[in-house]
Amino acid sequence: MYIFLGRRGALSQWALDIAKVAEDRAILVISRQNEIFDQIQKTGAKVIGIDTFDHGLGALMFLPRIFSIRRELRRAVISHGVKRVVILMSHVWTPLIGGALKRCGARYAVIVHDAEPHPGDHTGWALRWLIRDALMADEVVTLSTHVARMLVERYPQLKPRVRVLFHQLLGIASTPTTTSKPPRLRFLFFGRIMPYKGLSLFVSACELLSRTNVPFDVGIVGQGPLGPLQKRLEALGAEIVNRWIQPHEVSAIMSEYDVVVVPNTEASQSGVIPAALASGLPVIATPVGGLPEQIENGRTGIITDSATTEGLARAMTRFVTEPDLQIILARGVCELREQLSMSQFLDCLAS
Repeated sequence: MYIFLGRRGALSQWALDIAKVAEDRAILVISRQNEIFDQIQKTGAKVIGIDTFDHGLGALMFLPRIFSIRRELRRAVISHGVKRVVILMSHVWTPLIGGALKRCGARYAVIVHDAEPHPGDHTGWALRWLIRDALMADEVVTLSTHVARMLVERYPQLKPRVRVLFHQLLGIASTPTTTSKPPRLRFLFFGRIMPYKGLSLFVSACELLSRTNVPFDVGIVGQGPLGPLQKRLEALGAEIVNRWIQPHEVSAIMSEYDVVVVPNTEASQSGVIPAALASGLPVIATPVGGLPEQIENGRTGIITDSATTEGLARAMTRFVTEPDLQIILARGVCELREQLSMSQFLDCLAS
């Protein structure tokens, strides 16, 4: 049984990919308020729809629903002979159901994506509550050794229960739309715009690069405040799409660019990297957190020599001035796809 009670984001695509791969071998428990619940349900997989909430205050207003949810999931675990329950990402309600499912005899596994809050992330306050899921789990899975190490440092009692898997490629961009790309190399910053995502670092690197008269284009796609960076981006002639991006849009967006830049100043791991790799695009990433674990430097992307404007600009310059680099990296990305598929991930998770 795989459980995801969130409403949107990359984990929704996880659930859809699992539904397509697992077929009748698993049950998926998904919030009916999820942005792609209908798509998941239409796969034909065994899906249990759960009513959660569609706004922040709903977490408290509709909390009494947790009692009927626990009863329904207990019945499903027992009637279907579920041996393992996997929390794909902890939700504000999941710490309230784990104990009940464990008492049914199911092994309880939790995938932990972050060991500590990200700077500037307003949801970080909830992490201490969410970590209760991991503390009660029989097995804790992380997607990078970086997160595993930080988790064990903060909660040493988890050490015997933690294991590291990989961040699989998602189906959202596995078949990009074929379009004719302009002759100028196009760099993409993609995802939520938050302080630790390093957009200001990326803008400064672009400005530095533009002063060398190297030809390139820039795109910024994602939701979040741009603030004073907006005028600087407009001066660079950047294409700006400043809104929430639906999963079905990712493939077409990625197909318009040549390289994805992940300029984080802090990170656990990045969901943008597997989306880029699934699109066949190489990645430039800073050497922070678990990002270097997601890219094979020189094969599927470039890890910058430093998380600085100059370091990022040097890596971007290589793509423009070394014509064969993009071809070499694209070949490496294609070779990687099968190794990091959802099917492989589920096999590793079950072993």
